[in-house]
Amino acid sequence: MQKYSLTIILFFSISLIIIAGYLIINLSPIDKKKAGVSSSIVYNQAPSLGGEFSLINVDTAKEISTALFRGKLLLVYFGYSYCPDICPMELGKISVVMDELGGMKDKVQPLFITVDPARDTIDHMKNYIKSFSPELIGLTGTKEQIDKATSLYKVYYAKDANSNKNNYLINHSSFIYLMDKEGKYLAHFDIKVDSATMLKVIRKHLQ
Repeated sequence: MQKYSLTIILFFSISLIIIAGYLIINLSPIDKKKAGVSSSIVYNQAPSLGGEFSLINVDTAKEISTALFRGKLLLVYFGYSYCPDICPMELGKISVVMDELGGMKDKVQPLFITVDPARDTIDHMKNYIKSFSPELIGLTGTKEQIDKATSLYKVYYAKDANSNKNNYLINHSSFIYLMDKEGKYLAHFDIKVDSATMLKVIRKHLQ
């Protein structure tokens, strides 16, 4: 009888550990932010997300403020040019969206903001973004400027501790943010959202 009771206790203990682990992985906002994961397109749930900041436009090598783009929808993506997979994939989706917008593309401004200003210099980043939409503007700056922008958008990024000192990777959240004509948050898209879905949402806000 005692052996039977211990078995039941052990079973329930293991079950509780498994359930707790599931909840931590799936519900922890910190883990989700680090992994760049969201369950779907999210609308109007982050009213404080975004804001004005200044960075260097790599095309002109001049500092600009996001206030310059008032009157347009913004597609904002944070990443880095040495990213091996996720960043080029997401920038590729933005490029497809811009192509599909056709005559409405002048009402949308895509921005690519680096989280690796040490390597993403003006010249390097200028060459990198040539592979994507011609409408895409690359932005870099000092670490302090980058930190202000990432703070406004609640972006997580950190150098991978296991990477080579000179050829390192950066772990970062991966969302494409859609901002309205006044720079206020409308929605964000995670890596599971395809360009066709993004296009539908953007067109809805252009009507």
